[in-house]
Amino acid sequence: MGRVGPAARRLADDLRDTARAHPGTVGLAATQLGTMWRVIWVDCTGHRHVPDAHGELVVVDPVAVPLGDPETAREGCLSLPDVTANVTRPDRIALRGLDLAGRDVDLELAGFEARVVLHEIDHLDGVLILDRVSSLARDLFPRRTGGRRSRSAALVERAATLARVAHAGRIQGDAPYAAHLADVVALVESAGVQEGAARAAAWLHTLPAEAGIPPDELRPEVGDALADLVAALAAAADGHDDDAPARAARLVAVLRGG
Repeated sequence: MGRVGPAARRLADDLRDTARAHPGTVGLAATQLGTMWRVIWVDCTGHRHVPDAHGELVVVDPVAVPLGDPETAREGCLSLPDVTANVTRPDRIALRGLDLAGRDVDLELAGFEARVVLHEIDHLDGVLILDRVSSLARDLFPRRTGGRRSRSAALVERAATLARVAHAGRIQGDAPYAAHLADVVALVESAGVQEGAARAAAWLHTLPAEAGIPPDELRPEVGDALADLVAALAAAADGHDDDAPARAARLVAVLRGG
């Protein structure tokens, strides 16, 4: 923006009001409201992971300089209300920019508060948490909506989420989302399962939308098979499930009608 004036202050009010209307929101970027200005709002006051929060921050033209070590943690996003993701970011940053009075901002932030700032700056750059994950197969999760679920129900929901998000990327031809298909295929093959598993991984990513079937309307037995395949892939990737390749191969047969 370069210059801070009344319009920036009105935008700050809009950011604050929007965040307050969504309980639990600790950060918001101007681009999330459709305004292409480089302004972020952050307030971690009272958050259990930020005992010494800096209070409400509205920063114009924010710049973050990494200072700490990489740290991976779960993140959610108001723009993606159905999912959370494992995202790696520096655990400490220097934040620079301007406040609403046009004065220099020069703060050192750590932990969750630094993560929130980096998340919001990503929004200004058109980057979402989906762009930051290492693997959709391992690092994307349905957001919990309360109440206890069976393992089967949780896995079915996870499979549906993977199918929906990955397929959306394929339709748009958007990297890195579309590239995750190759990542899943490689993960299956590294578990010792060959061509059939690769096709099953592709099927997981493309069938629901291409067949016009919403993920939540898949037949239960198909949903269970998809969910178990996701679990087998994750276990194989973690390297602590010796039976994962054989289990994945059996699931491939189920998915292909064998």
